[in-house]
Amino acid sequence: MIALQFGLSLVFFVLFIGYFLTADARKRMKLSLALTASLVLLCLSSLFVKGEDGQWKIKIKPGLDLKGGTQFLLELAGEADRSAVDQAVEVIRKRVDTRRAFLMMAGSCITSAGLAATTTCT
Repeated sequence: MIALQFGLSLVFFVLFIGYFLTADARKRMKLSLALTASLVLLCLSSLFVKGEDGQWKIKIKPGLDLKGGTQFLLELAGEADRSAVDQAVEVIRKRVDTRRAFLMMAGSCITSAGLAATTTCT
């Protein structure tokens, strides 16, 4: 597969150079179509991989958005009473919701554990 990708890359490079060295409009049109086709083939060769069973599979690794998001844990230092936990949760919720609206992300769940576990999702 690597040899195929390398060959397609060389073809793309030669067509790219030829496109800029050609002054004829008809040849440029043909070269632009060949460039587009070679670029599509190069992208498709990067997308698919042959599996162990001989079948072609899509080689996309799911990112955090496809795996279900991300999570992180914050711990309060020292003795924490219920009001300190609630205040920390509210501050975090406001910051997450502000960035979530700006980045057009999906909803968020904020959970506090310890004194009394609560979960709020937006």
